[in-house]
Amino acid sequence: MEPSVALAPNSPGAAGGGLRVLVVDDEPHVRVYLRTILKKLGHEESSEAESGESALRLYRELLPDAVLLDVNLPYMGGMEILGRLVELDPDAIVIMVTTDAAKTTVQHAGARGASGYLLKHLSPARLQEALAEALGEIAPRAR
Repeated sequence: MEPSVALAPNSPGAAGGGLRVLVVDDEPHVRVYLRTILKKLGHEESSEAESGESALRLYRELLPDAVLLDVNLPYMGGMEILGRLVELDPDAIVIMVTTDAAKTTVQHAGARGASGYLLKHLSPARLQEALAEALGEIAPRAR
């Protein structure tokens, strides 16, 4: 699917926009894939976590502009992490990234505060679109 949102050069999410994104997934190759896409989109300051505990710690330390969060994580699942992130920061931008396309899972994520929901192995254009949709006109957080 081609992106339906065109980003202006200086908008959040545009190349060079410099969003700080936290990638949370237990699979190293998925984290590398997502960070590679983010870098190609101009978001150099991405960080990664492989567990819920490290995700929550890094979120508190870094206050990223957005979080890409896997649904299926060991020990502390993505839905629990999502709930804790939204409790910690009601304005958190959390986009679920998973292989689980079940309608109930999508609805549950939305009800818990997810800003978006993407299937893994997405194209760079789809990730850019999702970030733009989730962030809207919100500027990156002050550094």
